[in-house]
Amino acid sequence: MSAFFTALGGTFYAQYMFYIDPDITFGTNVTIEMIVRTMLGGAGTVFGPLIGSAVLESASEVMRSFLGEYKGVHIMFYATILILVMIFFPYGLMGC
Repeated sequence: MSAFFTALGGTFYAQYMFYIDPDITFGTNVTIEMIVRTMLGGAGTVFGPLIGSAVLESASEVMRSFLGEYKGVHIMFYATILILVMIFFPYGLMGC
């Protein structure tokens, strides 16, 4: 089941990007972003990464729409969200 959803996500991602490059797909930025999403939602939970992805993607799109001309500001926002969650919710938003 995991491989099915991974393949489905990869298919949609390839159609969205129109091009697959190893640096885009397996780069450091993508790896760190996936870890941050998991830590934000709660690493030991089933729905934690889903909640973390929803919160982080929503916040990212809002930041990009307000600060579109400043590239990379959303990454600083990721760090701020992660620091606040680790201080106030050490087990993620879903908690254990």
